[in-house]
Amino acid sequence: MVILSGLGYNVVVGYVINQKTFERYKNELAKYRISPVFRVLVPERSVCLQRDIDRECWTAGEKWVDMWYDKMRSYLNTKNSICIDNSHEPLGETFSHFISLL
Repeated sequence: MVILSGLGYNVVVGYVINQKTFERYKNELAKYRISPVFRVLVPERSVCLQRDIDRECWTAGEKWVDMWYDKMRSYLNTKNSICIDNSHEPLGETFSHFISLL
């Protein structure tokens, strides 16, 4: 990521990041004069559970989905402006939120 950014390319990274590591990422990237733009996908709980069930590979299970969901929902209280409710969007529409950042 740092090398591509250094070469002048925009970089999109998909990563599940919780509140605890959010600031650490910003601080580390600032050392390289990289100003990250974070977006957090926060669909409704029922949608998260259904997407987990519909996976073609393994499922994480309701307990894990609820744990993840609670962490992601915490952004709604602290950093609402970066949250995107993608509950009713197909993948292409969700992806468009990130294309506009490039």
